[in-house]
Amino acid sequence: MPLAVHPLAVHIRSGGSAYAHRPPPIPGHLEQHTKVLGRPILIDEHTRAGLRSTVRVEDHGPVQFKTRTQPVRVYSVVLGS
Repeated sequence: MPLAVHPLAVHIRSGGSAYAHRPPPIPGHLEQHTKVLGRPILIDEHTRAGLRSTVRVEDHGPVQFKTRTQPVRVYSVVLGS
């Protein structure tokens, strides 16, 4: 099963309460792009920045998704040793 990972944006209100939302549909685009690249796990540059340096990724460069105004840099997570 393909997997696309994208972080939630968490906002903290001045009173201390918080809410989370997922940014526009990058996860859906990434999931569809797993079929194009033939890789089971895709992430974007923001998720990549939050990973430990020990997690191996392959850079597939910027991809222009039709509902995005700017290209999204796409990485696949390298599985195994």
